[in-house]
Amino acid sequence: MTGETVKVLLMIAMFGLFEALLNVPRIRRLRQSLHRTLSEFWYSLALAPRALQPVRAKAKHRNI
Repeated sequence: MTGETVKVLLMIAMFGLFEALLNVPRIRRLRQSLHRTLSEFWYSLALAPRALQPVRAKAKHRNI
């Protein structure tokens, strides 16, 4: 790579880092909001502990 290419790549990296540092509070809020939404979603999908267990049925004896 030539010297100009390296300089351009470093400038792009520095600009990206600067933008990321400016947006840190917004990223944290977004991550917390996303985590809360996903936890509510998974909680709504969770089944009750005994929801799908089979029930034993006893046969009724008929007196003839």
